[in-house]
Amino acid sequence: MKATHRLALATIAAAMLVLFLAQMAGAAGLAAYSADYSILNSGASVKVTVTLDSKVSEFEWSLPEDAADVAVEGLSFEVVDLKSFKRLQAGGQPFDTIVFSYSTSSVLEKTRNSFFILDLAGIGAARKSVTVRLPAEATLKYSLDSPQASVIPRAGSVRTDGKRIIISWNETSLVNGEAILVIYEEAGKFNTAVAVAAAGIMLLAGATIAFYRRRKAGAAAVPGVTAEKEKTTHSDLTRNLFEDEKKIVELLLTAGEEGMWQKQLEIKSGISKVKLSRKLRSIEQKGLVEKIPYGNANKIRLKKA
Repeated sequence: MKATHRLALATIAAAMLVLFLAQMAGAAGLAAYSADYSILNSGASVKVTVTLDSKVSEFEWSLPEDAADVAVEGLSFEVVDLKSFKRLQAGGQPFDTIVFSYSTSSVLEKTRNSFFILDLAGIGAARKSVTVRLPAEATLKYSLDSPQASVIPRAGSVRTDGKRIIISWNETSLVNGEAILVIYEEAGKFNTAVAVAAAGIMLLAGATIAFYRRRKAGAAAVPGVTAEKEKTTHSDLTRNLFEDEKKIVELLLTAGEEGMWQKQLEIKSGISKVKLSRKLRSIEQKGLVEKIPYGNANKIRLKKA
C-alpha cells in the first residue's frame, strides 16, 4: 500500500494491543460500534459491527494478538501479524459499514472465578453497544440484588435464553465506563467459602473506589497543577525504574486515579502475565503503586504522594 494512500484512508485502530481498541482518523469517523461476545469454555467468539460516518474503500482495525478464525463479510481482507497485536485490513467498493468476526481468549481470565474484561478506551463512537453471552449454565458470581457487583458498569439488560445468561450494554450504560468487567462461575465450580471471603473484599473495594471517585469529583473544581509540575512528577516517578517498570508507571499515569485492571495493564503493556506480576511486586515495594482487590481480580493505580 502506498504511503499517499495510507494518509488518505480513515484509520481505525490506534494500537490497543489485545482488546481491539480503535481510533478513527482521516476522512471518515467512527459513528457506531457494536460487539457481541459469546463465551465458550476456552475462549470467546466475537462479532463486531462498525459504522462510519462516510464511505471509505479501505479499513483498518486492531485485533488481539491471539485472534484466530478471522472473517469479514462481503469484503476482501488480510490480517497482518505485528509485535503485540494483529491488524485487520479490509477493502472493496466504497462502504460505510463493516462486519467482521474472530475468536480470542484475551478477554478472559480464570482463577478461582472466571472473569470477562473488555477495555473500551479509545473507541470514540457516539453509539456503542456490547453483548456478552456467558457459557451454558454459567451463573453470575453475585446475584443482581446483591450489594456486591458481578457486572460493571451496570448493564442495560440481563436476561437468559434458558441456557445462557446474556448481558447487554448500550451508549447509556457505557457512558462513564472505559472497561467492562463480568465475574461469573461456570457450572459445578461454586465454592461458598470463597464466595463469602470475596464478598467481603469486594464490598471494601467498592467503598474505596466510591470514596476516590467522590474525591476526584470534588477535586475537579480546584485548579490543577501546572504542566511543569506534572512533568516533574512524571520524571520523579520513573527516574529509577527499569524499562518495563517505567512502561507500567507511564500507563498508570494515563489512567489517573481510576487505575487499571491488572488484565488491562497486561494487554496495554504487552508484558506477559507472570512477568507483569513480578514487576508490579517490585514497583509496589518501592511504594509507587497499590493493588485494590476485587474478588480475584486486582485494580492497579499509582499511590498518592
